[in-house]
Amino acid sequence: MRRLINLTPHEINLLTDEGEEYVIPSDGVARLNETRAVDEIARVETSRGAELKINLNELLCDQVNGLPPEDGNYYYIVSRMVAEARSDRNDLLIPDEIVRDQDNKIVGCKAFAKA
Repeated sequence: MRRLINLTPHEINLLTDEGEEYVIPSDGVARLNETRAVDEIARVETSRGAELKINLNELLCDQVNGLPPEDGNYYYIVSRMVAEARSDRNDLLIPDEIVRDQDNKIVGCKAFAKA
């Protein structure tokens, strides 16, 4: 059975249907390095008269740093952006079935998913 390694910058609370909670601490961070081309396509005026730009951003590079090579012994919990950028990998998971408290704050997840 594969082990879970959390490569997000925060701990993850896994909540079971039986009410148990497992904390998966952060064990490093896999990050997406983005290079973007930005073009101004319009301007908009706010209600106070300030002028703001509207840009068109094009992702040029989606290289991931901090991601170990795939070896079959681990599942790595990563952000959705990292998982989507490395859709060629079979070992990347994202938190799923998110649980929120009464203030809509995320308190954990009940599952993991492939992006």
